[in-house]
Amino acid sequence: MSSGVQPLDLGHFGSDRVHVPATEWRVDELGELSDLPPCTVLTTPDVVKHYGQQDDLGERFVEYAPGDKRYFPRRIVLRTVRYDNPLDDLLVDLLAGDLLYRQVASESDGRQMALFGAEVMEASTSRRGRRDPLFEASDLHQFCSSVARVQLLFQDLETGRNHSAFQNQAQLRKFVRANRRLVNLAARPAHDAKLSRLVEIIEQARGDKVTVFCHYLETAKRLQDGLAKRLRHLRVETTAEAK
Repeated sequence: MSSGVQPLDLGHFGSDRVHVPATEWRVDELGELSDLPPCTVLTTPDVVKHYGQQDDLGERFVEYAPGDKRYFPRRIVLRTVRYDNPLDDLLVDLLAGDLLYRQVASESDGRQMALFGAEVMEASTSRRGRRDPLFEASDLHQFCSSVARVQLLFQDLETGRNHSAFQNQAQLRKFVRANRRLVNLAARPAHDAKLSRLVEIIEQARGDKVTVFCHYLETAKRLQDGLAKRLRHLRVETTAEAK
């Protein structure tokens, strides 16, 4: 798989365009996903360089509207933190077992056809049903996010909710029920590998304020509960319940 060179048009910031160099990458096995470099559409340093301004104190900012200044941090350090996900093998079994094939005539067929092309979609259709690459990618994202998200995903897979109509619903339901204990065990704060690595990072901060961004609300809620139990001497708050 590869990504091409494509200009990013940020007309509301200015008339210039930023060109991102093309890079090629390939993944043959699930375990190689963690070796990929971080990929973002436009990094903060790019925005600072091309669209940032400087105030009287030397601080850099972008003015989104008259009087609306958004300031940048002085320094950003990106670091990849590795941990052993106890649900990796479970995800492989779920994908390799063709359990996520949807019933033919899925609601997302039109969108899939536009993204992947008619030949790819026709090749993915068989008596097992229709493969849904977007849905599989979403499942992968949830497995990597938190065990809390996997628990919710399992509920949807078992009952066929979230507009999901699976070709092999009975086998999928059996798979979920057979592995629910494993998922629930991994969700306990004492067994959550990703939470343990986060605890180590927070302890290294030595009292400094730490902000954790989560993609899913359920992850943020479960994270607050887990950190509160693992770091009882610290105050842990979340905006997940804010309206």
